[in-house]
Amino acid sequence: MNKLNCVNLELILEEFEQLEQKITKINGKNSMLEMMSEDAKRLNKFYETKEKSLIDDKNSLRLTVKQLQQTLQEQCDLRAENERLKNDVTALREEKERTAEASAAEVQQLLAEMRAEEDGHRRELEAVRQQSSREVEDVHREALRQLAAKEAEMMKQLEEKDVELEVMKRRM
Repeated sequence: MNKLNCVNLELILEEFEQLEQKITKINGKNSMLEMMSEDAKRLNKFYETKEKSLIDDKNSLRLTVKQLQQTLQEQCDLRAENERLKNDVTALREEKERTAEASAAEVQQLLAEMRAEEDGHRRELEAVRQQSSREVEDVHREALRQLAAKEAEMMKQLEEKDVELEVMKRRM
């Protein structure tokens, strides 16, 4: 019976050593897993930071693209307005030329009328010279007065036309 109470110490020591080795291995694996977990957390934080940075870059690029699109639209609008203004300037130049030609023709007509009036007054003067000197002087004065009035009227019209031409030139 002695044998029944006996414990095999060597076997227990051997099992205890194996158990200690397993615990050591598990603790080593645990430490490795903890280090890997910390590395994974650091990588996760790094990638989250990188994601935020990329999102900010994306938003910045979207804003830049919108601003570029707006700038392009403004340039297109300015080009269209520039073309319209060129057409307006061309039309105004043509109108100015037509008005200048019409004014020149009117001035020529007025000069022709003035010459005709002068000729008519000269003829009248010739007829009046044949009359008495007193009547001649009266008629002569009257003709000169009419001629001066007509010349003044013509000059006034010429000045008005010149003023109109100047106004048109300033507008152009």
